[in-house]
Amino acid sequence: MFVNNFGPNRFYQNQGDGTFLEMADSAGVSCPDQMGAGATFFDADKDGFLDLYVGHYVRDPISKNVKRTTDGYPSYPGPLDFTAETDRFFLNLGDGTFRDSTQERGLGGIATTTMSLVAADFDDDGDDDLLVVNDVERNLFYINDGKGFFEESAISRGIAFDGNGRRNGNMGVDVADFDGNGTLDVFTTTFSNEYPVLYSNSGNAIFSDVTVAKGAGAGLFPHANWGVAFIDLDNDCDKDLFVCNGHTDPMVSSWAFTTAWKVPNTFFLNENGKFSDISKRALEQEKSPESGRGMIAEDLDNNGAIDIAILNSNAPPTILKNETIGIGNWIRIRLIGRRSPRDAIGTRLRLVNGSKPQISQVISGRSYQSSFGQTIHFGLGESVGPFELEIRWPNTAGDQKISIESGNQTIVIVEPLVK
Repeated sequence: MFVNNFGPNRFYQNQGDGTFLEMADSAGVSCPDQMGAGATFFDADKDGFLDLYVGHYVRDPISKNVKRTTDGYPSYPGPLDFTAETDRFFLNLGDGTFRDSTQERGLGGIATTTMSLVAADFDDDGDDDLLVVNDVERNLFYINDGKGFFEESAISRGIAFDGNGRRNGNMGVDVADFDGNGTLDVFTTTFSNEYPVLYSNSGNAIFSDVTVAKGAGAGLFPHANWGVAFIDLDNDCDKDLFVCNGHTDPMVSSWAFTTAWKVPNTFFLNENGKFSDISKRALEQEKSPESGRGMIAEDLDNNGAIDIAILNSNAPPTILKNETIGIGNWIRIRLIGRRSPRDAIGTRLRLVNGSKPQISQVISGRSYQSSFGQTIHFGLGESVGPFELEIRWPNTAGDQKISIESGNQTIVIVEPLVK
């Protein structure tokens, strides 16, 4: 388990007996003088070992001690008050240690205020690319050449800014095929007085801002948004959106009358590729809102319905149990790699459910500095089976095809050793 911090990172090696050994220094991933801002494991060079990309926010924020006020009230400084920092990429050497290969692999030289990041196969060519979303800076988008070397191309691919050319105060990010066209789309959450951005992937990792057209930002403009998840919360075969909200400043309501430190979270229902805010009727369990930050979406009780867990600022976590009435059928896929990384990170799945195929990918690191979703969940609607599942393992040539007779079960699939 890797934890990045304000200060040295921590890397805990599982000893297999219920104990962990802290080994960040010996593994070479400590980063003692950095301010961590998200991390992801992915197999950049497809050698079967998970590499590590670590985001960094700003340099020396405490020693600079910037003072700010808003309408006479003390307030926090912003990222532009500080010096941006570069991220780090660590290549896994296969012996329990890592080498800083940031410059060598084309991932260095650009200092930005990283907030979150995600690695996924955006251009569908069999290797993982990398998207880094930044706070009041342009986003960075690194395309993998298939050998673990990268080229930054966010501007030319339409994902550096929003549709108006604005540098947003990005916070969180998630990816999924929300419109069913077979490509991974992107949603980024943003700070207050900005719309979040839904980027539609038209193919080959070319993006366009469709937030307004798809209704994906309704009601979020006043608030700071953080954790986000694309997930099928009603099991109807498409990806809905959950966004957690809350300002950074407990005193914000003293000068801003459209938001507050603690505000309700938001649930967008996907209806044929367009989103509707159904938060008021769907989130009745949130009696007292908090100021949310990181979040995960997982089936916590293994009943086929995705639940939500939220890390709040200065308050206990919030757990939202999914009690959707009339929820559809489902299937969960857990993958175990043998030639590929054991957690199967980077594996792409395509489920053919009648005439409506769905795609998904095993990802490490998403939302706002969080990680979830290694067990893949597909909603099936009213379908009961049979289904066809196509699996593209990172290190096995050709797709593995499996017939599944019925839904409402969890299936474990082990990667074949034959190339």
